Amino acid sequence: METMKGTQLWATIFLLVGGLVHLIPQVYSWLSGITGGTPWIQIIVGAVSVILALMLFFGGKK
Repeated sequence: METMKGTQLWATIFLLVGGLVHLIPQVYSWLSGITGGTPWIQIIVGAVSVILALMLFFGGKK
């Protein structure tokens, strides 16, 4: 059960970070500029968020 709480915490953090990056256009542009114009950081945050969400949906049923 402790693992599920950790997963929920990380999911919340990634949701918050992803939301803030998309809420503030300057942050999105700055992060894209760091990676040479391709939004790699945003893509990675989004992919990890999806994986965490799937873990929460399907990992908690026992």
